[in-house]
Order: sequence, then structure tokens, then C-alpha cells
Amino acid sequence: MGFLDKLANILIPQPEPEKENDNGNNVPATQPAEVKEEVRTTLKNQHLLNDISKQFKTDLENESLGNRMLFPMAFDIFMHPTDYDQRKPSFQLILNEIVSALYKIIREYSSQYSDYTPVSKKWYFHFYPYEGNLVDDGMYEGNEDMVMTEAQKEAFTIKRFYPIILAQLYTEDIDMGNTNVTSERNVTVSVVVNNTNIGQGGSINFSALKKVDALDEGVYTLPFDMEPPTQTGPVTDPPDSYGKLVYQDKGNNYTYKITDTYITISGCNDTRNMRQIFKLNSPDVKNDHVLIRFNTDTGRFEIAATAPTRLNGRALDLSASSSIKWAPLANNSNIFINESVSVKFQRS
Repeated sequence: MGFLDKLANILIPQPEPEKENDNGNNVPATQPAEVKEEVRTTLKNQHLLNDISKQFKTDLENESLGNRMLFPMAFDIFMHPTDYDQRKPSFQLILNEIVSALYKIIREYSSQYSDYTPVSKKWYFHFYPYEGNLVDDGMYEGNEDMVMTEAQKEAFTIKRFYPIILAQLYTEDIDMGNTNVTSERNVTVSVVVNNTNIGQGGSINFSALKKVDALDEGVYTLPFDMEPPTQTGPVTDPPDSYGKLVYQDKGNNYTYKITDTYITISGCNDTRNMRQIFKLNSPDVKNDHVLIRFNTDTGRFEIAATAPTRLNGRALDLSASSSIKWAPLANNSNIFINESVSVKFQRS
């Protein structure tokens, strides 16, 4: 099933199949209770806050794994031009309140995912005045071969009072200390079309005027500066590194210090620029070829592979994004990637 197929199934739920009763006759499936939806007659700042927060929480739950919390940091908000013109004067004012709501969600999940290191130093928000259909206008790659019903296409039309939000894991200008690498906007996109009963309230934080950097019309960035959650136990400083990876290329030794509890190994074709990615100078290594995590509860390392990899001579079971197959990673292990590159692992 393609990306837009999945989105369409989410946006337009499919009816349950009929079931057979004891006599073998088909009977309609039980219909879910009707959910009353608010019919918006205006688009309020509180709607934008709640719509973005809802999508952020959904993506956090879908992307996080192990101890690693992953969440979107880039948001493209497509709005009807009339709504855009009405909300535009308050964009710069409301962003601190939106980000504060996202920080609150991160704190709520920090007990479940202890490593909430952001993938970028900044939040990125882009508000677009847009009139049209995101599918018909070719906003997604690969949608040319997809067959959609008219009702499914209609869900991607920008309507008054109901913005469409594209949430992405990475921001435009990732800079996590790696240099000489062109950053690519890795569009692991999720889409939300809101038509729910959203509560009222909230306040405006005028300190936003001091912190928000207006890049262009409708484009804003804010620094990720969340205060850490309140500690309930003894506070310990994180180690300088959990371990290191070493490999040779053309007679040179390269060492990568593992400073995060979740990292990946990729090849030279990976254009992302993040400290959590160890990039080898080899086209034979795919993006996120190897996954490594440090379990802070057990104090042990684990490894998984999404493409052919041997650990100390033994082939690892291949993982998919929906099913990660972790294996113990012992100190001084040899990781042989795609029968071409050897990496030595050593823990601190």
C-alpha cells in the first residue's frame, strides 16, 4: 500500500466487512458510535495550537523506539488564503505557545523515552497561503501512479478553517556538528486534516517577539531550548561517550564517538547531517544500514540491521521499520557490513 493510500485510509475510514451470523447469513458489521465534530466557522489561534500538538503527539508515538524519543521538528501548515491573511499578524506571537505545548508533550513521554535529544537545534514552521489540492497539484513524489477516488482526493483540498499540516522529522538546515555535507529535507511526512471538537483557552506569550527569527514571509525558526524534566532520583552526568566505532578507509583510521543512546550507520549517499549518524565512505552501505542503541536500564548495547550485516561472523536477522530485531552487541565486536566494510565496536 502506497503512502497516500495509507493517508487516505486514515482520513476516510473504510467500512468494516460484513460478518456471518450463526445461520451463515451476512449481517452488517457493528457501526461505531457517531462522534460529534465541531463545525468551524472561523480559524482561531487555539485551533492551530491544538492541530499541531495533536499531530506532534501522534508522530512521537509512531516514531519513538527503545529509549529513543523521535518527534517532528518541521511543520508546513497549508492554509486557505483568507485564513492565512487573517491569522498572519499573530504567527510570530503564537509560536512560543505552540512550542511550549510541544515541550509539555516531550516531558510527558520522557519517563518512557529517556533520550529525547532533538534531531535539530531549531524548530521550523512554514505557513503557506494555498488554494488547491495537494494531490492534484503534485505535492508528493510518486503520486502519479496512485489511483485515488474523488472522495479520497477531496480530503487533500485546502478548505476554509481547516489547515493541512505536514509534519517532518528533520528541519531545513540541520547542523549537528557535521560539516561539508549537504542537508536534505528528509520527508518522512505525516498529514493531519483536523475536524474535531477542539477546546478553547490558552494565552499569548509576547516573549515570542524576542526569540522568533523571521526568515521569510510565513517562515519562522525557534531554538530548541527545553529545560530538562524534573529529576525524581539522583542526578548523574552523562558520560563523555558510551563507546566508539572504528574503521579503516584507504589506509586512514576513522573513529566515531557514540554520544547518543541511539545511532545509525549509513553510507556516503546519506545526505542527512546529524551527529547520530556515522557515515562510512562507501556506496555499498545503505541509509540506516545498521542501528545501535544503548539500553540505559540494563547498561548493555544492542544492534540491528536493515541490510546484509554480519556480527562477529554471524549474519544478523534483517529488520524492517515496523519490526526491529535487536541482538546483543558485545565489547570489541566486529561489524561486517554488506560484505565490504568492517567496523570495530568498543564500549567505554
